Parts: sequence; structure tokens; C-alpha cells
Amino acid sequence: MKKIINIAFSSIIILLAACSKDLGNYDYTKINDLQITDGVLPGDHNTNRIYNVSFGDVLNVSPTIEGSISGNDLSQVEFLWTIDDKVVSKTKDLLYTANDKYGKLNGVLKITDKSTSIVKTYAFFVEVMNGFKAGYYFLTENNNNDASMHCIPTSSPDFGLKQINIPRIGDFGKNPFYLGGYLRYGNSSSDYWNIIFLGVKDAKYPVSVIESKEFFPFRLYDNTSYLGEGTLDFNPKQMWHDPGTSNDVMHGVINGKLHVFSRGAASEAKFTKDPDNYNIGPNGLFKMHNSSTLEQFIAFFDDANRRIRLISAGSNVPFNFNVEHNVPQASELFTGHDFLFGTYYNNSPNIVYTFITKKDNQLNLFEGTINATTRLPGALVKIGTADIPENNPVSRISFNSSQLSYYVGIGKTLYRFQNKAIDNVINLEEYIKLPSDAPGNISDFIFGNVSIGIRATNYNSLVITTTDMSFSSDNKSSIYIYNTQNLTLSNAQKHVLGSVKGIYVGL
Repeated sequence: MKKIINIAFSSIIILLAACSKDLGNYDYTKINDLQITDGVLPGDHNTNRIYNVSFGDVLNVSPTIEGSISGNDLSQVEFLWTIDDKVVSKTKDLLYTANDKYGKLNGVLKITDKSTSIVKTYAFFVEVMNGFKAGYYFLTENNNNDASMHCIPTSSPDFGLKQINIPRIGDFGKNPFYLGGYLRYGNSSSDYWNIIFLGVKDAKYPVSVIESKEFFPFRLYDNTSYLGEGTLDFNPKQMWHDPGTSNDVMHGVINGKLHVFSRGAASEAKFTKDPDNYNIGPNGLFKMHNSSTLEQFIAFFDDANRRIRLISAGSNVPFNFNVEHNVPQASELFTGHDFLFGTYYNNSPNIVYTFITKKDNQLNLFEGTINATTRLPGALVKIGTADIPENNPVSRISFNSSQLSYYVGIGKTLYRFQNKAIDNVINLEEYIKLPSDAPGNISDFIFGNVSIGIRATNYNSLVITTTDMSFSSDNKSSIYIYNTQNLTLSNAQKHVLGSVKGIYVGL
């Protein structure tokens, strides 16, 4: 028994000795570790790593990779970029064109060291946004009258101008005539987008309503939209949307008659029982609101009978517009006049409708009233006249209801005047004069919209376009953007657009 124990003890001593000698034989070799040291968004989670890119633009990510042993030697390193579970690159740098879909897309960079099979990953998101969600919008036509849309997006720090394509509409058509819109809000002041109204006379859809989140047309109007009897030659020449209302209702002129466009349907002609068979002339349509009851009135210049007409929807019949309100006026009052502009303002108990005409080389300002309670119109009066400087062409006219002031583009100058006269003479005050090298004359202008709803503020911007019809190429129009707080020119771009037919500012 003792002999067995001695043998076992001796064996343990031999094993311990062998183990002691083996400790010095192991070689602990360091394994190459890869790290992303620069060139990507930091953060411990992919929710902190969100790359924003406009639809159609290219996302460029160039990470710096270093190995703990290999340093910047990447000869044994493989790269695999996936976005939305699709392989988009197998090189170190990512160049991804965001033209597949909108929204927040999952992204992963997989880095593999082939010599050790060690894998590192970097997870992130790509937020693909519509680059035209907000900005300065332009509706134009080229020398062949082909329509197109362009935008200077708010995401462009250098006021870069880009062309807009709308796949569902495709070809915009020919002879554009209207661009308007308003801001629509979601749940907060930062959750907003634009609702844009587009009018193109000769198009598959002559009237369309577009939301700018994904630039998707959600209202399309054509012959099939007509609700009246028989068929309608759907060729609108005028459209109007009240910028003070956040709804999608438009009013248009087709074959000289008033129609209402709402929820994808075009109404029958309004006021069809007019014994004088009215015909709304160019620029002749404008709408009014009774601020106390929200009753709607339409005022228009009847080109067939050369007089101002007033109709209303009557009591509790929205958009009917079949009630006549005869306006007292002399039959020869508008002989030789061209109707240029009409609008209104509230002066309780009256709604004041006001408009401007041109005769020879003079602007003529008129005003009339309709009592909001009795709905009886008052006499139409001529406020005064103003000579047009140097007989230059007159472009767009706008009205500021809080200032009771008009703005009119004449030649290369934007003038301002009030709705009053001294000895029947209106004083045109120079507001902004374009640089002397501005090509052509003012063709259109618009003040930054006052938004509706949560964020009711002014954008303090004024966009002016000029058009030089003598310019040989399609790009006859130039853009000038001013800050209205100090009347300074913030951006100018010459010969960048076709002939401008409409501007909308939705920032």
C-alpha cells in the first residue's frame, strides 16, 4: 500500500515539474483590431446616426479606418454597405443616390478583416426627404410654351435652383397660367408642408393640387371631374385660391364662366341664368368674405357687358353663387379700360371691393362696397389716376390689406401707393428699383406668404422675376430675392428660368 502511494506522489511531482517548464513556451500574439476613427456620424446607437439626404441627391460617407496593428493598410479589409437591406457599395467610401424611396431607411456598414475574419459593423439611418418640401417655387414656360416647375429649396444654402419632376403627372403640358398655395400643418409648428395649386391650360390634368411632402398630386382635375350635365371643354384660363384660407377649394374661369373646383370635382357653371350672359374677362375674377358670417361673394369684371358684377352664394348654400347684387355704375365708365387687378378688404359694416384698370398711359383705382348685413351694394367710385412712368409695361399688382397699400411692377421698378388720392391724383412711390443690369422688365413678384394656423408669421421675403423676351434662349427670366425688413438684395440669378407664369413662396 505504501509503495502504491509513493508511486502516485512521484507521478504528481513529475507532472508539476513538466507544467512549470511549459509556462515559458506560449507566445501571446496580438490580433489586429479595426476601428472607425473619423468620417462618420458619432453616437452609440443608430438613432444618433441619421444621414439626411434629399430625394435624388447623393449621400457621400467617407470613413477613416485604422487597425491596431495594420494602421491605415487596408489591403486585407473588405467593405459591404447595405441600405434598406440592399447592397449599395463594396468599397470603403459610400456614394448612394437616394432615388428609390422616401423615409427613414436602415443602413449598415460591415467591415471584415480577411486575415483574421474579425467583423466590425456600423449601423445608421438614411432619412430620404423631399428636397422640395419648402422653398421658392416657379412655374415657367419655354419658347414652345412647354410648362415646367422649378424650386429653390430651403435646404439649399446657396439658393440652388432645381427642376421639379412629378412622375404621376409626367409632362406638365403647355401654356401654364397659375401657381399658388398655402402651408398645411400637422401636430406642431415644425410639422408643416405646402399645398400647391397648379394651372396649365393644355395638359392632361389642367388643374392639380399637390402636397409637397413627397410632391404627390392628390387632386387631379380634367374632363372626367365635371359634375354638370353633358360635357365640358375643360380649358381653364384663370384660377384663384384665397391665400387666407387653408382649404383646397379653387375658383376658376372656363369659357368665361365661373366654376368651383373642390375635392376632385369641377362644378357646373355658376350664375347661368344671367340675362346679360356674363363673360369674365382677363384677370377679372376675385373673391370676398363677409368676416362676420363667412358668407362668400364673388366680384368680377364682366368683359361682355363692360361692368363690375357681384354675386354671392346666398344663405347657407356654399359655393352656389347664383344671387345677383347689381352694382350701380355708368355704362360708359370702363370704355377703353383693361382690367388689371381686383381685391377686397373689410370695413364694417361694409366689404370694400377695389380694383385697378389701365387706360392709355394711366392706372385707374376704383372702389365699391356691399353691406355685409343687408347685402346691398353701394355706388362705385373712382378714387383717382396715376401716370405710368415712361409708359413702361405693367406686370403684377398685389394688395396689403393691413397697410391698405398696393404694389405694382412697372418696368424695372416696384412701386407702392395707397388707396387714396389728392385732387384725384395717386402718388406712385418707388419701393424697390432693380439693379440697372437686370435683364428685361419685372414680369412677376410676390411677397412671402403669411402662413395659416400655428405659425402665423411673415417670411420677410420678396421675390421678383424679370423676363427679357429679346433673349435668344429659353432662359429668358431672372430671379431677385429681397429682405423686406431692410430692402436689401439677398440673391440674384440671371437667365435661369423660362418665361415665369407664377411664383409661390412656401418657407
